[in-house]
This record gives sequence, structure tokens and C-alpha cells, in this order.
Amino acid sequence: MLIHHLFPFADRIPQSAEIIWLFGNNSLETHLGLWGKYCVAIFLFISGYGYALSKRRDKGYYLDKIIKIYRTTLLIFVIYIPLDIYFNVDRVVSALDIKHILFNILGFYSNYNGEWWFLFPYVLMVAVTPLMNALRNNALILFILSIIIHNLPASQYIIGAFLWWQTAYVIGFICGIYQQKLAIYQPNKIIYKLGLFMLSLIVLIWGYNTFNIEEMLFFTPLFIYILKLTSEIMPKFIKIVFVELG
Repeated sequence: MLIHHLFPFADRIPQSAEIIWLFGNNSLETHLGLWGKYCVAIFLFISGYGYALSKRRDKGYYLDKIIKIYRTTLLIFVIYIPLDIYFNVDRVVSALDIKHILFNILGFYSNYNGEWWFLFPYVLMVAVTPLMNALRNNALILFILSIIIHNLPASQYIIGAFLWWQTAYVIGFICGIYQQKLAIYQPNKIIYKLGLFMLSLIVLIWGYNTFNIEEMLFFTPLFIYILKLTSEIMPKFIKIVFVELG
């Protein structure tokens, strides 16, 4: 996520910055940053997975979750958005009326901070989870509906983001439903782990080169499996560093 937000957006890198790129230019960092977009799909997958395992499924539970999301959002807005406006006032000077302030807090607009695009689509996903629970015994129908919704035309950016990314959330939800039946091969020998890691990585790279960002919606379980294999293969001292940073 950090690499994704740092490098793929050339307009965010100050022209005056003295940056030492690994290969003389930012091609490697940009490529890694594009892969970093997986952070969105992983978060949605885990969210859907977790809600599928939740014992509470009443509408009040999800309403309470949405209220808590907005409570946190308001705190973040009050602290950080004024700073963002201060340093980018020329960009938003024409959008400081009550409507824009309220709509940015709710996540309908994201013109104060571009990263705010994710807020309302995620709220919508939580809001429709009770409907997903109603179909938890018909996972195939739920998946088909998700694919249909994913391919609906949408010109409005926030709604379009919901239609696009909800597939990762739904797949996570379905995996959560069948988590006890999903048998994942767990090799014991390191050579088998390395071989499975390489094979999974090849499939993942092929998927990205073939389907680009859309691959992330469907290959997230494989990506998570690769992360699991990575944690088992890497030396213990490196694992400790990642655990502490995480």
C-alpha cells in the first residue's frame, strides 16, 4: 500500500525532489506500485470474509458498523482535511461550501482528498451485506449477481467504484462461508513450498499481464496464499521485521 501510494502517480512526485531510483529511473518502483493496488482487493476480500464468519447478521449490526465508520471518518476529516485544503487551496477553493463539505464527509465526493474515493463504496458494501447473508446458501447465485453488477455501466465515479470493487468483497464473503470446506495444500518440505510459490507467482503474473487490474478482483485468494507461502519461506529474522512493521 505504501509503495502504491508513493510511486505510480508521477504528478505526486515533486519535480525538485532529488530521488535516487534503483535503476536510474522509476520504472521498477512504478511497476511495484501498480501491483500495490492489490491492497484494495485484499482489504475488501478480508472484510467480506470476516463478515461471513460473524455470528451477528441482523440489520442493526451493520448499521452500527456504518455509524462507527463515519464516526472515525469525521475525526480524520476534522484533523487532516483542513491541512489538505490549506496546502492545496487552489484546487478546492471553489468547493468550500456546505454541500461540498458535507458530501466529502459522507464520501459522496472526493475532491478534497482523492484517497477519499474508497469511503462510500465500502459503506455501500457493508450496507448490502444483509442481502448477501440472505443468499449465503446460494453462493453461486450470489457470485453471478456480483459479476453482473461488476459489468454494469456506471458513469458516476463513486458508484462505479462500488460496482467494480464489490466483486472482491463478495468473493471474500463466499470464501468465508465455505472456509471449513476449502482445503488448502500445505507442503512440509521447503523445496515443495518454493516450487508451489513459483508456480503460484507465475499464474499471478500471467493473470495481471492478461487482465490487468481486473485480475485483482479474482486472484486475491491466490495472492494471499502466496503471502502465506512467503512468510513460511523467508528467514526468521526477516519475518520478525515484517511482523513488527505490520
